[in-house]
Amino acid sequence: MLNISVRLQDAAAHLWHVSCAWNVAVASPQQTLNLADWVPGSYMIRDFSRHIIRMQAFHNETAIALQALDKSRWALQAASGEYRVEYEVYAYDWSVRASYLDERGAFFDGACLFPWLDGRQHEAYQIHVDLGEWGRAQQWQIATAMQPIAANRFQAASYWEAIDHPFTLGLFRQYDFEAAGIPHHIILSGQTLPFDEDRLLADVEKICEAQIELFGVAPFGHYVFMLYIGDHIYGGLEHRASTALMADRWSLPRLGAKERGDEYLQLLGLFSHEYFHAWNVKSIKPAAFDPYELHHEQHTEQLWAFEGITSYYDDLMLQRSGVMSTPQYLSQLAKTITRVEQGAGSHKQSLAQSSFDAWTKYYKQNENSANAIVSYYQKGALAALVLDLYLRRETDGEFSLDDVMRALYRRYLQDGRGISEQDWRALACEVTGVDVQDLLRRMIDRTDALPLAEVLVDFGLSLHRVARSDKEAGWVATLPPHHMMVETAFGAKYSVDASGLKINSVSNGGSAEKAGLTVGDVVVAVANLSTSQFDAVWHSLQVGDSVGVHYFRQGVLYHTQMPVLAQAATTVLLHTEDEQLLSYWLPQWQ
Repeated sequence: MLNISVRLQDAAAHLWHVSCAWNVAVASPQQTLNLADWVPGSYMIRDFSRHIIRMQAFHNETAIALQALDKSRWALQAASGEYRVEYEVYAYDWSVRASYLDERGAFFDGACLFPWLDGRQHEAYQIHVDLGEWGRAQQWQIATAMQPIAANRFQAASYWEAIDHPFTLGLFRQYDFEAAGIPHHIILSGQTLPFDEDRLLADVEKICEAQIELFGVAPFGHYVFMLYIGDHIYGGLEHRASTALMADRWSLPRLGAKERGDEYLQLLGLFSHEYFHAWNVKSIKPAAFDPYELHHEQHTEQLWAFEGITSYYDDLMLQRSGVMSTPQYLSQLAKTITRVEQGAGSHKQSLAQSSFDAWTKYYKQNENSANAIVSYYQKGALAALVLDLYLRRETDGEFSLDDVMRALYRRYLQDGRGISEQDWRALACEVTGVDVQDLLRRMIDRTDALPLAEVLVDFGLSLHRVARSDKEAGWVATLPPHHMMVETAFGAKYSVDASGLKINSVSNGGSAEKAGLTVGDVVVAVANLSTSQFDAVWHSLQVGDSVGVHYFRQGVLYHTQMPVLAQAATTVLLHTEDEQLLSYWLPQWQ
């Protein structure tokens, strides 16, 4: 057994003191102590050891040498007896995948702090969380889904379980409910304004029950949502019986509001997404992650099936549970299709490549990413939608993606192993009796356009692509479009300040790129007029015009001619043609 102590050493300095103690009964070859370089579910090397300030080791209470083997592995002598390693950790990354500590609260993911010994990852861990003088004086609380064994003491069956139960410390509110008879808790921390607590609780309960109903059984006996509310933040990270969430304070449901606003629905979608991962990633998982290797990247072409399919179900579960109306769901779908189609990367990178390159491309995006990559979340969700509707159509509604997901979970319960891409596809064919191999090859392995219009029309929806401003997302129309004015395209995203328009990204083939503008340029005049009136000037131009542009690059003033090009027809409009057909897919029409 490994005994871990995490002590609040200095809240103002953001310091934890971590101690790990264990016994060696029989002298063995060199012992190696390890710290993770990344956290499961967030596919980027993060080098958590860089936050360690100092480290020391003891054998039978006598200081011993600790030899660094590389950035996150250390060697110790191999004699029998009692060992202890202590280190200080700087904690100032308030995110769902790291560690943060200040005078108002704290959070940590075990992968950031807990070490493991080679060959002993499957031994039990006991975790003691010491609130320190500061935390005790403030009467801080501790929240985690890990099994408690005493006050502030917890036990996990292995290292893998120990790092799969994050901790929240501080003064927080706790809300309790049951879904399908299973206890659930929402731990809410951060500064909030009064909000509709009853609505949040009721809506999350409905979402949880809908997901448990889908799979028929839950992979946990209780569940904890840890939600931190702040300013302009958003994110989540799944765990086996809990999830860490961060959201903007204005996303909470307003008191007295009759409708669920877009910000609140986005928050519910975050709850839904991370909860669905309890089945799809924490249970069903890629073979490449069986087991996790936390010192290096683990490439897989399957993230489309785990993040993409989960992204499909997150909003779908809002609609099925009744917390999102069908028009709201379709509006969100139109926006997702538009986001994917407005990025040139969808024609250059397949979903398999997007999944494989997550470590170096998706998680390390730059100003050219929209031209080079596609999101396995968003396009993966659309591929899942196509697969779901294709199965429903080919089997007259007898089978759907639901059946595939249930079969995947049953397979996991039988053998507990990860699944390969080939086996995933074969199982989808076997369960439904439909050969989807060619469809999946086209959608996943190639950059072909997804056959969205072809499957949506069978369920009463027509899809129209229109030329609108890049700033405009997709939408749902009460009538199909007949004629729309041709829009002009600037071909760049920018921010506005007193100095002008600062170019943040440039679209391939657009007006800005044709004029030679690039990221970092500051446009100060268009058609000899100040950019303070840019919108008015730009909308006065016609497709085919050429306009003079003055801009600064690295402090030097330049002039160029910009061709005014037409906006590409990449904004999606969805129109309901047949509500009855639609109800076969989205039965709760509102």
